[in-house]
Amino acid sequence: MVSDLPSLAAAPARGSVTPALTESLPVSERAPIEDVVSRFLRAYLAGDAGGLSFYVPAGVRIGALGQRHELVDVTSLVLTAPAQGRTRAVLATVRAKDAATGASYGLRYRLRLVREDRWLVAAVNSSEKAG
Repeated sequence: MVSDLPSLAAAPARGSVTPALTESLPVSERAPIEDVVSRFLRAYLAGDAGGLSFYVPAGVRIGALGQRHELVDVTSLVLTAPAQGRTRAVLATVRAKDAATGASYGLRYRLRLVREDRWLVAAVNSSEKAG
């Protein structure tokens, strides 16, 4: 609905987005979490469904991408929620290359990690809360 002539009506208010609150990984957990996230995403992006099973908890099934990509680098890894017991919610920012075209992309993945005998990836881009 237009309430007045365009030259007499005020411009609409500017939209704003609240930035996601993140925090650094604890120093004692950084190396093992970076390792499992890098290895998991390398298999995930490559479409290696069999390779993913080593990085997920027993009974959890995560499908690999259908179109093959190559992980170039994990550029950022932060917690998206405070650490809770043996569960971590992390945001991984990566650079990936399309295997077919060679095009490079910046991608982000929300990962839920659980600690068993080592860190494992329990979910990718899931909307469920860590806990």
